[in-house]
Amino acid sequence: MSDTSSATSQPPESSEPVGVMARAIDQLAALVDRVDPSQTASPTPCASWDVATLLDHVVADLPNFLAAAKGEEVDWSEQPPSVAPDWASAFREGGDRLLSAWQVAGSSEPGIPPDLVTAEFAVHAWDLATALGGRSGLDPGPAERGLAMMQGMLQPSMRGSEAEGKAFGTEVSPPADASTYDRLVAFAGRDPRWSPPTR
Repeated sequence: MSDTSSATSQPPESSEPVGVMARAIDQLAALVDRVDPSQTASPTPCASWDVATLLDHVVADLPNFLAAAKGEEVDWSEQPPSVAPDWASAFREGGDRLLSAWQVAGSSEPGIPPDLVTAEFAVHAWDLATALGGRSGLDPGPAERGLAMMQGMLQPSMRGSEAEGKAFGTEVSPPADASTYDRLVAFAGRDPRWSPPTR
């Protein structure tokens, strides 16, 4: 991400909620940077989404989270516009604006908790890394905070099928040796054992 420290004289500590949110955004930005044009039609763990659809979704998340942080109404079901092939620059610019909003707010709490953003981007970092064929090296911090956030707020009524318009599937049992990311995505309804189909 580009430097957003000018937004505040006291950048958030990397272990604090806003700092971990920044790490989650940076991590996903780096993954978006890695996407080759030949990979955009590849499947992802997100049911019917290919990589291009996932990229459009995470790019659209940023202005939606910014609007929600300002207390504005957001239609989360609205189909995101395609910004292909400029996903990387669009994600970095949107991430900078979102982080700046939190840093400028200072002690004034924005309209949504930063851990909600962290949870979203930690799950989708796993989605994208898995779709690209390798998820080693993911930062465990966002997964830890994201999982704690989801365990505290995710209600049974939020789970269901994609056809029902639900963002979360039925919780999946993770393997005994599950990593933090495995447990996070299993709780979100993903199969942590998912891998891209062989060609």
